[in-house]
Amino acid sequence: MLKKIEVAACLLAPVALLAQNTEKKDTLQPGFLQTVVISAYNNQTDFNGHRYDGQARTERLLGNIPGVDLISRGNYAQESVLRGMSDGQINVTINGMRIYGACTDRMDPATSYIEPNNLKSLQVCYGPGFSACGAALGGGLNFDLRQAQPGAPKKWSGSMGTGYETNAAARQFLGNLQYSGKRFAFSLDGIYRKAGDYTPGGNKVQNISKYGEWTEQNGFSLDNKGRVNFSQYEKWNVHANASYLLSAHHSLNADYLQDQANNVGYPALTMDVRFAKSKTVSITHEYQNTDRAIYYWQSKVYYSDINHAMDNSRRPMDEMPMQMMMSMTGHSQTAGAYTQTYWKVAESQVIKARVETFVNRWYANMTMEMDGDTMDMPMYRLTIPDAQRTDASLDVTDEIHLNEGWHITPGIHTEYAGSSIFSPQGKATLDSNYSGNPAKTFLLYNAYVELSYRPVSAFGFDLKLANAMRAPTIKELYANYLYDRVDGYDYIGNPGIRKESSFNTEVNFSYRTSGFEAVIKGFGYFFQNYIAGFVQPADSPMNPGAVGVKQYGNIRGASITGASLLASWHLSSKIVFTSNSTWLQGKDNLGNYLPMITPLKSINMLRCTQGSWRFFVEGVSAAVQNKTSAFYGETHTAGFSIANAGVDRSINLHGGQLVLGLTCNNVFDKYYSECLDVIKLPREGRNLIVHMSYSF
Repeated sequence: MLKKIEVAACLLAPVALLAQNTEKKDTLQPGFLQTVVISAYNNQTDFNGHRYDGQARTERLLGNIPGVDLISRGNYAQESVLRGMSDGQINVTINGMRIYGACTDRMDPATSYIEPNNLKSLQVCYGPGFSACGAALGGGLNFDLRQAQPGAPKKWSGSMGTGYETNAAARQFLGNLQYSGKRFAFSLDGIYRKAGDYTPGGNKVQNISKYGEWTEQNGFSLDNKGRVNFSQYEKWNVHANASYLLSAHHSLNADYLQDQANNVGYPALTMDVRFAKSKTVSITHEYQNTDRAIYYWQSKVYYSDINHAMDNSRRPMDEMPMQMMMSMTGHSQTAGAYTQTYWKVAESQVIKARVETFVNRWYANMTMEMDGDTMDMPMYRLTIPDAQRTDASLDVTDEIHLNEGWHITPGIHTEYAGSSIFSPQGKATLDSNYSGNPAKTFLLYNAYVELSYRPVSAFGFDLKLANAMRAPTIKELYANYLYDRVDGYDYIGNPGIRKESSFNTEVNFSYRTSGFEAVIKGFGYFFQNYIAGFVQPADSPMNPGAVGVKQYGNIRGASITGASLLASWHLSSKIVFTSNSTWLQGKDNLGNYLPMITPLKSINMLRCTQGSWRFFVEGVSAAVQNKTSAFYGETHTAGFSIANAGVDRSINLHGGQLVLGLTCNNVFDKYYSECLDVIKLPREGRNLIVHMSYSF
């Protein structure tokens, strides 16, 4: 029998739960926390209903979550944007741990150091909440790692798989193995990926004619076969977990996660990545006893170390600004701990509390030299001048079931965030931009209340109101002439910047009948002291090619509003149609359209299950984005429509299960880019993906 994957979420295309010869109905959850639980070793399905066996890249997994868009700077490590918010406005955690990338150009978001093959579940929180893992205006993404299970039915279990993609000749190899004893269990999973330069859609001859030569206007180039230069990547990832039952209710877990990428090209940027390395280790104690009032208690200590290095050594000399060799390195270290507990006050009330503290240290520098060795003294500067963030927080939420249909959940998060420069060299670097004391502290609070009505009838209702705050990021406080390719400016930090806050509201209406479900969502984020960059006419840029200097500051007000419609319709026991449409708009009180706001986008899919065969066809469309502002450096983006299709089959073999699959993305080979893609870098053209996996 196929092992199950549960999707308890309101997703772009809700997914069927599969058994050997049956298909259960999709369920749309209209609430504010959405969780995808992924089976450990067998057949899996991603958010859009495609067969998912751990081989899909994390970016493709994230791209199927409602409200999540991706900033593309290449074919690797695309950055998540949640309802138009990113970076310090949302939290991205792994197993509840704060993970901060080391790259000043955000080439290595925390999501780049995790693989779907590592995962047990993924939680998405849209706004402040207990699961947002800290102060955040827009919510957060939390990736839970797979965990070995003592006492499992099989002493040994696992899976292996491989796949090949015709576009960029991408290939991957992965494996998982678990040993399960009565009290001790151990699991190991790993994956290796490698890809060459990818090919965008469209007419290859016309593409080469238009983009074959690198120019400042195009910002990228194609080779003589129509492939995007410097879009290759190679990486490997390994995760180990050990679990030991101390007693019937107490357990210890140890995790080690290591990820390393090498020779990663970023065609939308001026430099490529030599390496991006991360190591994360944690130890967790868990107590679970449903017979007690305090029925769950988890405590964790963790440490992560991330190293990142990039340069332009592989670029042609005529693509280098002022023919200057540049290299940048970054180092980010985070150590933290948290403890959280669930207390059942009564049958209808549960209080959850979480205490957390962490310290993040970030260092980055840049070296520039002409022609590699013609300068007696290469130019060197700190771009993140030995900065440190110290944080301590408390979360409390109270889940109350008023009656069979009504639920109310009030909650509050309080946080101390202190930022400072920890070295004399760093302080000396900052003196040129700021004359005051660079050490800053921020006291933050998030307060929210959720009201839900989930009756036995077909209709449901959810309402959430929240007030949220966030501290400026280390980059916004202390950046030292960081070049932004989007608007062409060097950015400097501002230790005098104020904390950003917002008032959030969201309302959801759901309707369910036999064979049909729909959810309509409306939401708004109303900012105070919105953080943005302001031109400094008196300052001169430091990076070659920069058009000027901007310093981070506050805009008095801004807003993001939007709506989404999700539907799932079972046309028969074997055929399901799913649809998701999302719309956003954003503007500040200076009259500028906000950045990273996607236009109306719709994803519609029809899938069919016949015995051990599964088929799907999918259409993805986005409207023109003409609500952009030169203040934020964005330009208009054309709309697009693409089609995807696929088929796979499951075969019971030697006590295990073999899955064979074929998918074609961008079937009609359309040339397109999405509105968040830097310099309108085109996405992949037609791509045939062949994959197989065997689980036992």
